[in-house]
Amino acid sequence: MAVEATILPLVRILKEMSRERFEDRRLGPQLENSSKVLEDVGKSLKENEINDVSLEFLKAVFQAEDTAHTFRIQNRKRVCVHKAFGQVFPGVIIPLRSFIIQARFRNKMEKLVSEIRAKSEKMLLEVESKGGSTVDNDQATTLDQSSPRGISSIWVLANKSLSPHLKACLHYFRLFPKSYEISVRRLLQLWLAERLVTPIEGKDMAPEDQAKKDFHQLVLMNMIEVVKLKSDGRPKTCRVPSSLSDYLFPDAESGGVFCIHDGSRSNATSSSSDLCVRRLAEHLDNLSSITPDEKQFEYLHSYLFFVKRKGGKPAGELGNLLKMVIAIRGYRLLRVLDLEDVYKPVLPETIGKLQLLRYVGLRRTFIDSIPKSLGDLHSLETLDMKHTNITSLPKSIWKVKTLRHLYLNDIHLQMSVRKPFVKPSLTNLRTLWGLSIGKKSPPLNWLENLSGLKNLGLICNIASLGKITNLIQGLTSLESLRLRSINDFYGPSDLAIGSLKNHKELKELYLLGRLPGPFKLEELPPNLRIFTLSLSYLSEDPMPVLGQLTELKALRLFAHSYIGEKMTCGNGGFPQLRVLKLWVLKELKEWTIKEGAMTALEELEIRNCPKLKMPTELNKLSNLKELTLVDMKKSFEDEARGCMAKTGENKHGVEALE
Repeated sequence: MAVEATILPLVRILKEMSRERFEDRRLGPQLENSSKVLEDVGKSLKENEINDVSLEFLKAVFQAEDTAHTFRIQNRKRVCVHKAFGQVFPGVIIPLRSFIIQARFRNKMEKLVSEIRAKSEKMLLEVESKGGSTVDNDQATTLDQSSPRGISSIWVLANKSLSPHLKACLHYFRLFPKSYEISVRRLLQLWLAERLVTPIEGKDMAPEDQAKKDFHQLVLMNMIEVVKLKSDGRPKTCRVPSSLSDYLFPDAESGGVFCIHDGSRSNATSSSSDLCVRRLAEHLDNLSSITPDEKQFEYLHSYLFFVKRKGGKPAGELGNLLKMVIAIRGYRLLRVLDLEDVYKPVLPETIGKLQLLRYVGLRRTFIDSIPKSLGDLHSLETLDMKHTNITSLPKSIWKVKTLRHLYLNDIHLQMSVRKPFVKPSLTNLRTLWGLSIGKKSPPLNWLENLSGLKNLGLICNIASLGKITNLIQGLTSLESLRLRSINDFYGPSDLAIGSLKNHKELKELYLLGRLPGPFKLEELPPNLRIFTLSLSYLSEDPMPVLGQLTELKALRLFAHSYIGEKMTCGNGGFPQLRVLKLWVLKELKEWTIKEGAMTALEELEIRNCPKLKMPTELNKLSNLKELTLVDMKKSFEDEARGCMAKTGENKHGVEALE
């Protein structure tokens, strides 16, 4: 069985991807001179039963030729798209996509060849077990070489291979501006609020976990592109590839389910009286020009705003707009109200009438207050008020039994809210972030009932810290914990957290405060991946102990976390560490890196360590890709450049920031 295709439209896609990825990484010259590598790739593919791949196809990507070339991929069985071979085109395997992505973090192109070879060897075995799209004989397609429909056909075929619920998740991206980079956290919670993701019957899986699984599947299929990663390698932000957006979403209002107000399409959508809009996105800066239409929008489920104001002008007219839309009977069906990044919107008191509302996003709005009626939303699951100026919450918020994710911005819990906690109602809470526990706090035993809590971020007055740390001992399901200890003047205070050895699910830990003494390995979470310390004032070198955390991928030692003069990374220590940041360690003079330590380190950032001498062993860190120096002596910068030049491993050089 064979699948034939012209590659000109594919070249357009790959050229775009390569340009986006390599301009910032300065890897263009390596690719331009990679003909030998391309030949090796071709040989590797042939050796693994993928025959007749034309090298003209590979070369065309880099030479940007305007002539069309054809290639044929043959297999003794079926042809299937797989992550290792790039963009998901049913029946077409494109090795260059994988080649380009992997090159972002590879300095030697030869390494890429071996990676591709290893992946191609597994392809025939994995093709039957990985799912995705298969093409039978009667589905073989010849793409049009003279029209953009070639790319469109590829994406349409890929789209048809998706299950209905995955297709619904993917099409939610229609609401976002083109190439919009959205946080994975936000995306998954929007999916959940719209019930696009539901746990599989019979499986004991939380909705959030099912959403992550579906997201990962779409990433594997390259329908979603991960743009930024967290320090431990987990996806942080994402977007839909622009080629997919162009050809799979040519008309965001198709079928009337989606509606975009962006100035160019709003007139067209408003002219149709038959639209039954379920999801509406505002891309207009001038919200006063929008007039809600009851007939069009009476079944609206999601209302998202992507309004960028110049000069920090508050979006005051948004309050009037929301009043009008809430007055429409159908808007009572609203599930999602997302105002993230809209500067100081005004929420009407009537928002409490939206009884089906599950998601309210106010992150980075810098809004000063919220209506009391927000606590009357008995279906609310996510309330995101991070990076706002809100200092108090309606008492009724603490009684919303459906609440699962609560993001605050240093909101104080005082004695005045004692009553809501007499009968704790937040038993479904999975995220509680940004809550400040004052000196005179109400009883805190309600925290004991949060057995499903996964993410906890607290600021504690030293007077309440003992109660909090005792309660944390019982929250063994935590995956992320941020704890800050303060005194009566809001300055850093002592932070004795106790043993976390039973917190086997804890992956991320941030401690801000003066620690009582050196670390003991047996008291640390065994599966910790990201560890951050700030204002810890440790006098004993923490590296010998921390280096034994075998799962640790990112370590950040921020201001005054260590006040000693010497630091040693022992033999074989930090086997998986990818990111290390040393900030404002004023007394640190000597840093020793012993044999086999930090062999996986890729990013190193040193800021304002004025006494630190250049570690001579730095040139042994063969995987180091990025070395960033901030507020360091020029002599240190010069030594660092010389050290990296000797190894020949680091092609990005040393970045010194003022």
